Amino acid sequence: DHCALGAGVASLLSHVLFILSQPSDVILIPAPYYSSFENDLQALAATVPWPVHMANPHLGPTVVELEAAALQAEREGLSVRALLITNPNDPLGVVYRPTTITNAWNGLAEGECTPLWTKSMHFLCTDPGKLDLNPWSEFSTMSLA
Repeated sequence: DHCALGAGVASLLSHVLFILSQPSDVILIPAPYYSSFENDLQALAATVPWPVHMANPHLGPTVVELEAAALQAEREGLSVRALLITNPNDPLGVVYRPTTITNAWNGLAEGECTPLWTKSMHFLCTDPGKLDLNPWSEFSTMSLA
């Protein structure tokens, strides 16, 4: 229902995270990821880009891999605020299957990773397409396209 305009996804992303997060909040990003995210997430919003290491980057992140990354951040005293998925993945160029993204989202929404995921968790996707995401979920979802 809300629309924001900016000079590209990088500026929109940093503004959205400035609004939704606190300094030092973790943004989970499946790795490898676009190298400019390091600057984009830290410069204005002062958030921490946190890589989600995947066994197979061509298949995308699993709930187990997301949970492992989030637990590591929590062990280091950091708060996970958002999951950022770029689709197609940059730099790999891999287009994640809709089921990959939906499974990651549903894993969060169904509480498989609780207590890490809270109502303050946000799901950001550069191209969610026509994913079957529950619009009544407790989490906010945003398309940055």
